[in-house]
Amino acid sequence: MDYNIRNMKDDPDDCEFVGRMLYEAVTGEFDTLFPGSSLKTILQFATKCYTHQPKEFYKNVFLLSSEKEKIGFVEMAFHDTVKNQMSKMDLIRTFGVRDSCRYLLSRLFFVFPIVPSTAYIDNLAVEAKFRGQGYGRALLKRAEEEAVARRCNKIYCLVFSTNTDGMKFYEKNGYKAVGKPRTFYGFLYLVIKIPTSSQEAFNLLQWNFVQLPMA
Repeated sequence: MDYNIRNMKDDPDDCEFVGRMLYEAVTGEFDTLFPGSSLKTILQFATKCYTHQPKEFYKNVFLLSSEKEKIGFVEMAFHDTVKNQMSKMDLIRTFGVRDSCRYLLSRLFFVFPIVPSTAYIDNLAVEAKFRGQGYGRALLKRAEEEAVARRCNKIYCLVFSTNTDGMKFYEKNGYKAVGKPRTFYGFLYLVIKIPTSSQEAFNLLQWNFVQLPMA
């Protein structure tokens, strides 16, 4: 494979690509949160999520590409990661009151606490035509290297319960499902060693909790 991996830039092409890949990775979530909005509007929102972020944020996002085109990306988060969110008024202007309230409530339900010495894989996606060629593993390896460089001893990710391909991918690369996160008074907390048979409180986002102890 002939490819290179670099940090994402605050560049329209980079933001459009990562935004589109994010939408394709979590289509069901976006379509459920914004049922009254067009695909174009949702894609523009996904792109804006990566536009004009703090410089430190782009150090956490890696793009994999060949000489001709972008192939995939991985976004990481650490305890000190800062990511600007769209203002409430901009959300309302973009999606209307009903969809905006649905989105804001979902953010309250799913707050992911990241403690020091822990890394989190927020998103990892590869273009459909390039899957199965080792690019996802290359991105995962780059994320793991970054976690080690920042002296993290654990790396986590959350995967949709229905995303069986995603679970197989992580398990194939040494990750183990150790339980499922639970909601508590509207906030999502990670609890190590919860039984994998525990039930989710919220059906829209059924996650599996995955961890990899770092050497």
